[in-house]
Parts: sequence; C-alpha cells; structure tokens
Amino acid sequence: MRKNYNKKLNEISEKLILEQLLSIEGSKDTKKIKKVTIQAVEDEQLLKDSKQLIEKQKVTQNQSITIQKSRINIQKRN
Repeated sequence: MRKNYNKKLNEISEKLILEQLLSIEGSKDTKKIKKVTIQAVEDEQLLKDSKQLIEKQKVTQNQSITIQKSRINIQKRN
C-alpha cells in the first residue's frame, strides 16, 4: 500500500512539475509574441513618421524653390 501511495505521489509530483515547466515556456512564448508585436508596431510607426518627414521636407523644398524663382524673376525685372 505504501508503494502505491508513493508511486501516486511521484506521478502527481511529476505531472505538476511538467505542467509548471510548460506554463513557464508558454509565458516565454507569449512574451516573445508581445515583443515582436511591439517591435512591429514601432517599425510601422517609424515608417509612418519617416514618410511624414519626407513629405514635410518635400513641401519645404518646394517652397524654397518657389521663393528662389520669385527672387530670380524680381531680379530679372529690375
């Protein structure tokens, strides 16, 4: 009877240890997924911000070109 009792306790113990290990590995996988998701969001936001900066730079350059053309035209008239 004692052998059976010890055997059952060992089985339960092994099962609990295995479940705990699987739980830890599962939480590690979840953290990895979250990290990848956060990085993807950061990359998407970085791309969006970069595109906005490029557009602003284009507008600024176009304004500068327009101002320079206006100055040249004014100088030609004088």
